[in-house]
Amino acid sequence: SSGINAEYGEINREVVDLSSKALVVTGAGDLLDGDRDLDSCKTTPASAKGMTALDGVVTVGATNEDDHVVSKIGSCVDLFAPGYAIPAAGTADSVDRTVCSGSLCSAALAAGVIAQTLRSNSKLDIEVQKSMLINGATNRD
Repeated sequence: SSGINAEYGEINREVVDLSSKALVVTGAGDLLDGDRDLDSCKTTPASAKGMTALDGVVTVGATNEDDHVVSKIGSCVDLFAPGYAIPAAGTADSVDRTVCSGSLCSAALAAGVIAQTLRSNSKLDIEVQKSMLINGATNRD
């Protein structure tokens, strides 16, 4: 267990280091069988939030086709995005296709939004990128 904790600590340090240079978009963590802890703040790399003064980390939760949350939740989650049966590139060859489910797939969609935004305005600083992504998300209420 201490080896796993050390590995998670290293991941968090890498996230903190990277977040000073670029916006980091990460998944909130998925609910595994028997997992009763819904707090995304206790998972890596969401737990890296708050470790740095420049909080350049956006944590994305996942929803299913009925817009029900299917990932971890909590104060570390900044927004939710589709995270069920997302079309994705496969690994067999350049035309292989598959589907992706989970908060990492949701994070990839959110990162794509920022990538498209940066295509037209590459000079946006990290805080503006984060604000645009979070404020541009649809309110679930």
